Amino acid sequence: FAERCRAEGVPYATMADEGVVSRRIVERSVYADLIALSLTRRGMQQTQTGVGTEFNTILQQSRRPVLAVPDDAQSPMDNVLLAYDGSSKADEALYLAAYVAAAWQIPLAVLVVGASREDRQAIARADAYLKKRNIDAPVINRTGAESEVILDTMDELEANLLLIGSFGRRPILQLLIGSTLNAVLGQIKQPLIICR
Repeated sequence: FAERCRAEGVPYATMADEGVVSRRIVERSVYADLIALSLTRRGMQQTQTGVGTEFNTILQQSRRPVLAVPDDAQSPMDNVLLAYDGSSKADEALYLAAYVAAAWQIPLAVLVVGASREDRQAIARADAYLKKRNIDAPVINRTGAESEVILDTMDELEANLLLIGSFGRRPILQLLIGSTLNAVLGQIKQPLIICR
């Protein structure tokens, strides 16, 4: 980490701490703008996500976006896909996506999965927000299993960074059957930023 930061000219600081990992990360997150986590743990094990996991605790309790990076991801993070469902967490991802696209001068596409009235409203809201900020980004509407559509669209557009809200419009249903986010986390090959 230190070697790569030095090579890129990025300021950094490291520290060692003791205690419950998720609790310590949440406590220290007030001093940071972004939490970066690997999706692979020591021993090359996949990080556990979902209800009751340390990863989920960090997502629920921190007030910062989380950059989750899969093992072997070598992304320049210069082609962004925003998975947008119109929820308040997705709005946070929309705001960040607009900022990143404008500040970094990189392509952005917005994906809304579904055909409901809420989905059509989400399309209109995302399109209006981006146009108001003079950001030329296609708003794509597809149907199907959300996580599959997101990952397929990333591949199709050659997107190498996904922005997504931490929980969608139906958090209780997600507790029962699993969330789109957890399904994406289990399969994604590129970095993603999860907005709180």
